[in-house]
Amino acid sequence: MSTLTAAACADLEQALTEIAVAASRAILKSAGIGTVRSKADGSPVTAADEAADTLIHDSLARLVPGLPVISEEAATRQAPSPIASGSYFLVDPLDGTSDFIAGRNEYTVNIAIMTDRAPVLGIIVAPALGLIWRGVVGQGAVRLAFSTGVASIPPQTIHARQPAPASLTVMVSRSHLEPPTHDWDTAAGHAILTAAGGKVIAPSGVPLVYGSKDLIIPAFVAWADPARAAPIKG
Repeated sequence: MSTLTAAACADLEQALTEIAVAASRAILKSAGIGTVRSKADGSPVTAADEAADTLIHDSLARLVPGLPVISEEAATRQAPSPIASGSYFLVDPLDGTSDFIAGRNEYTVNIAIMTDRAPVLGIIVAPALGLIWRGVVGQGAVRLAFSTGVASIPPQTIHARQPAPASLTVMVSRSHLEPPTHDWDTAAGHAILTAAGGKVIAPSGVPLVYGSKDLIIPAFVAWADPARAAPIKG
C-alpha cells in the first residue's frame, strides 16, 4: 500500500483541483437530465452523481494508478473494505444531492487524500457558486474561484476564524439531520480546516479516526482554535 506524505499530496493538489472542477462541470451539464432514483439506504441519486463519480474515478486512475479510491456512489454498489494503513482517495462526487435536486446552490464535489486513517489533503468545489477551497495539512489552505479556467482569480489564503472569547458559532444542516455522517462527507473539509489552522476531534476530545467497518463517523466537533478544543460535556 502506497503512503503519501503531505509534500507528495501538495504535488497532486493542482491536478486534483482540475479533476474536481471537471466533475463540477459534468454536474452542471447533467442538471435536469434523467430521473431521481433511490439508493438502498433511501438517499437520492441522479445522473449528475453518476457522471461526476465516473469522471473522478477514471481521472484518479490515470493520475495515481493503483491508489485505492473509496467513493459514496461506488460504496452503494459494493461495500468497500476499510483501509487501516497507507493512503487512499476518499470521494463524495456530489455532496448535497437533495439540495441539487431542489435547485439550491449548496452542494459540492469533495476529494480527500487519507493517510493512515487521517485526512491529509482536501479539495471542495461548489459547482453552482464557482468556488474552490483546498488545503494540505501543514502547508496551508486557500480559496479560489473558477469560470472558464481552473482558477479565474489568484488563490486567497484562508485561516480558521478566531471566535470571540465568550461565544461559539453552531451550524446545522438544513437537509441532513440524521446523527451519523460517512467518512466521505467530512474528510475533505476536515483536511482544509486543519490546513487553515483549525482542528477536528471526536466529542470525547480524542482525534477523529476514519476507516471504521461501516465508514461512519457518529459525531465530531470542528474547532477554529485548536487551543480551545476540548471534550464536550453533558
